[in-house]
Amino acid sequence: MKKSESIPSGPMRAALVLFICLLGTVGSMKLYSFFHTQKEIADLEKNILAGQVSHANQYQNYPSPNGFESAAEKIMPSVVSIDTLEEKETWHGDTFQIPGGSGSGVIVSEQGYIVTNHHVIKDATGIYVHVNRPDAKKKIITVPYPAKVIGIDRRSDLAVLKINAPNLTPVQMGSAKSLRIGDWVMAVGNPLGFNNTLSVGVISNIGRNLPTEGSVLTDAIQTDASINQGNSGGALANKYGQLVGINTAIATKTGGSVGIGFAIPIERVQSVIKDIYQFGRVRYGWIGMEVFDPRIFRIRLNRMKLERFIGHQIPEKGLVIKNVEKKGPAYQAGIRAYGVIKAINGDPVDDMLDYLIALSEKKPGDIIEMIYWNSGIERKLTITLSDPL
Repeated sequence: MKKSESIPSGPMRAALVLFICLLGTVGSMKLYSFFHTQKEIADLEKNILAGQVSHANQYQNYPSPNGFESAAEKIMPSVVSIDTLEEKETWHGDTFQIPGGSGSGVIVSEQGYIVTNHHVIKDATGIYVHVNRPDAKKKIITVPYPAKVIGIDRRSDLAVLKINAPNLTPVQMGSAKSLRIGDWVMAVGNPLGFNNTLSVGVISNIGRNLPTEGSVLTDAIQTDASINQGNSGGALANKYGQLVGINTAIATKTGGSVGIGFAIPIERVQSVIKDIYQFGRVRYGWIGMEVFDPRIFRIRLNRMKLERFIGHQIPEKGLVIKNVEKKGPAYQAGIRAYGVIKAINGDPVDDMLDYLIALSEKKPGDIIEMIYWNSGIERKLTITLSDPL
């Protein structure tokens, strides 16, 4: 895989903290079974699995807007706010619930399926989704509905929820692939508790590397549309009100928005929903090994100890393998502990980010080529990734 442009490293990375827009909550959440009825399946296939992707050649039917009123009217009814509850315990063992964090979500089905960030609902013991509805005087009010978790994916930081609510407005899907730097976009969500807030900006860049839990997104959308705490899980929409991404994080020194926000592209969101629909989880290719943090062997004393242990001078660049599972694909290909990964699919592997990027998009059954060093011998190995479950 071609390595995409990454977030600044070194001192800049230390100064520029990638700040997740919502603090995690404490507790546990039971995962429920996923999509059931044929009507739900048909609805999801129509709106999510089929994608309803609108490519650039379809935009000719839309007038170029002078403002964003029409687009706002289209996207805002599909964006919800989310509140969580967390469980606490008294000194004598009784439990009780208190308000946790808050975030945003997007309605993707008339049947009540909602996509949000995993970190919005992580460890929550209760979840409420607030839907925007007009009252008798056509004033917009929010109506809360309890939600259950259908599935989560920590690596992409996405989760699918479900509520039982009538007359929902599912979002219209757009395409992140057709986005260009400079395109207008809108961020809609629940920043700092201000429900149904819209901000406008442009696409600042595409294909950013965004670290997640145990992995990295290689295709994050960067925007200067204002994204703050509580925007997590909300919509990034194009100027036609179509969903092109799910807002997930900001880069900041202060904890507030400085115009550097990131969203997960809609094509990845659709892929995650499809896997949850089909398998109840998202399947990733498994290689079956663990590597050392490369910083360990940048310390000369540690490097010398390892070289004395294995009896060879290790390469200057590459990742040292910590352990290999005997039933995993790596072991079957001949990889052993204290060997060194030098490249995957032709791309050098000099640090952990390189390694995560090389494997982040892979699925069970995918084949990778690895340049592997062990005991003074360098070889090219072919490895077929598997499913760990």
